[in-house]
Amino acid sequence: MSTWPQYSGCSALKQTQSTSTSYESVPKTTASAPPQDSDIGDQQTCPICWSQAKNLAFLCGHQTCSDCGKNLKVCPLCQREISEKIKLY
Repeated sequence: MSTWPQYSGCSALKQTQSTSTSYESVPKTTASAPPQDSDIGDQQTCPICWSQAKNLAFLCGHQTCSDCGKNLKVCPLCQREISEKIKLY
């Protein structure tokens, strides 16, 4: 005798079995961090274009390259208004 309610064309037991079968067929993957060597230059690379070095700072503390930052009115990282731009050397 089943304790599951029976509805026309639907059975909770059938749904459970179907779900576990599809879960078992999903391949298992593991996440891994990127190689440490790739992170060395990322701290000095512009977060907008990812091709030039950061050489422009805003009062919020975030930095970009001068090409990307010259026309910005709002910091792309924290959304604060940019009131001053400081050239870094």
